[in-house]
Amino acid sequence: PEGYPMADLNVLRISRDTETSSTLVRHRAQLEDYDARHGRQVAAWVEDATVSGAVNLDERKSLGVYMREPLVHTWDTMKVVTQDRITRDDMHWWGFVGWCLKNSKTIIITDDPGFDISTEDGRMIAGIKAAQAAKYRRAVQEKRNDQLQYYREHDLWPGGKWPFGYRAVRDLEHKGELRYRLV
Repeated sequence: PEGYPMADLNVLRISRDTETSSTLVRHRAQLEDYDARHGRQVAAWVEDATVSGAVNLDERKSLGVYMREPLVHTWDTMKVVTQDRITRDDMHWWGFVGWCLKNSKTIIITDDPGFDISTEDGRMIAGIKAAQAAKYRRAVQEKRNDQLQYYREHDLWPGGKWPFGYRAVRDLEHKGELRYRLV
């Protein structure tokens, strides 16, 4: 719309941000470098730290506001380092692609210069990549569930915050070493 400069929405997302994680810092630097090399204007930076790729885009605390009035008109291109930073849910992906086409938005994936949702072939390739990201997310979930099941079966505590009324005690021998359990 008139009165709004057309510019990029630079998006950062990470599922689990820890003090030792450098992903957000590295991705920000990569996007800044891309902007400088290509003379891109940036409307805003969006950072969703500790947001799963399974959460729909419009439901994210930081990104969601840019997908609704009035901020939806402040940008025309979403830019990310890799496609899976947008979503790791293939059905959310297809909804987002439809939304982009309907709202005249484009997407830049800096590590994929051939990325293009404006053509059928481009959408097909992006869809395959979205399905691969969804498959990876599901494999990670299954691995974590298997790990938690193993811990439960062996009375081991997996770490993190313990439930109210419990505490972690390191007194359980498991495979030759002392492990924590909840008491």
